[in-house]
Amino acid sequence: MRIMSISVIMENLLQISIEKTHVLNTKPINTLGLDLVMMPMVMVMVVVMALMIVSMVMTFMILS
Repeated sequence: MRIMSISVIMENLLQISIEKTHVLNTKPINTLGLDLVMMPMVMVMVVVMALMIVSMVMTFMILS
């Protein structure tokens, strides 16, 4: 159940990132400003995902 919800969230994030890159490609003038805004968000997302994966692995290790 939890794994399913995480995979759905990851799919949504992928879709959003694809849409964002499409917007960046269509508007080359704004790329730099949007990149400066997007990069910290992307970094935070990556850190959060890594923490979620680590916590899941730890719980599995404890349970098994």
